[in-house]
Amino acid sequence: MRTEVRIASDPYSQGRGPVALKQVSSSCRRLKSDGMSNQATNGRWLPIQIAPDECDLELGRLHKTGIVPWSFPCRRKGGIWFNVWAGEAVLISPSHWRVW
Repeated sequence: MRTEVRIASDPYSQGRGPVALKQVSSSCRRLKSDGMSNQATNGRWLPIQIAPDECDLELGRLHKTGIVPWSFPCRRKGGIWFNVWAGEAVLISPSHWRVW
């Protein structure tokens, strides 16, 4: 069974923010091996409903000018999004994601 994923247009695909060293969990490796890397998706945003758990992701919020990316990697644990760098819960709800 194949699931179709609709990809949102990405006005911010070039400006990715600071580069950080990060550990990639097994779910992230699986994500990339399944073709969900930034190269496979051309850095496009995907809907938050299909975001994986326990994986460093770049999140964004829909705005009237497009999708505004957050400047830090996030990870969902137990249904709560956390800032990976600060280790704190994020109180803003994201609408889109892509692989950090």
